[in-house]
Amino acid sequence: MITVPGVGRVAGTPDVVRVRVTASAQRPTAAQALAAAEATAAVVRGALERHGVRGAAAASGVFSLAAEQTWNDPGGPRITGYRCDHEIRVVLRDVPAVGGVLADVLAAGGDGVRVDGVEPALEDDAAARVRARELAWADALDRATRLAALAGRELGAVSAVVEDGADAGGPLAPVAAGRQALLAKSDVSLQPGEVDVAVSLTVRWELS
Repeated sequence: MITVPGVGRVAGTPDVVRVRVTASAQRPTAAQALAAAEATAAVVRGALERHGVRGAAAASGVFSLAAEQTWNDPGGPRITGYRCDHEIRVVLRDVPAVGGVLADVLAAGGDGVRVDGVEPALEDDAAARVRARELAWADALDRATRLAALAGRELGAVSAVVEDGADAGGPLAPVAAGRQALLAKSDVSLQPGEVDVAVSLTVRWELS
């Protein structure tokens, strides 16, 4: 038998950008941290709504409220405060307007908000994935044919095909909190370019 990988990629123009925005607050008490984070989340949602982004396009993601501790004291850990994080998963379908939307969100949330990821993508990548799968199969077949020829054999029946993890696009760099004041002065300069829809296969042939 012979087992080979095959990879296929199809480039496309992104028609949606997914953004993870987190309202974050650190305060002396849990109640204060919760209240501050929720106030920032409300301000962020308000900024998004002004751009028509609401409902499922601005859904809550990961939420956490936890004590922060220091381990420097001889007597053991000591609670120094509480941090609350409320993630909002934003879907933006007006790709050219993404920079302006992010600038408004950062200006509204100030130091209480961070952008953890900006990912351009194809909202419906079914057709691209079909083509990428075909290219992956052709790649695997070419590799297997060449290797079989080097071994003086021919390919027989396919005994196994496994489609491995696939991906589309890739996240742009997160926006660091320390840059928010600068970024909020103008549109965030994002250039999504193209995204790749990739499929990888592992194929096993019998040799004859």
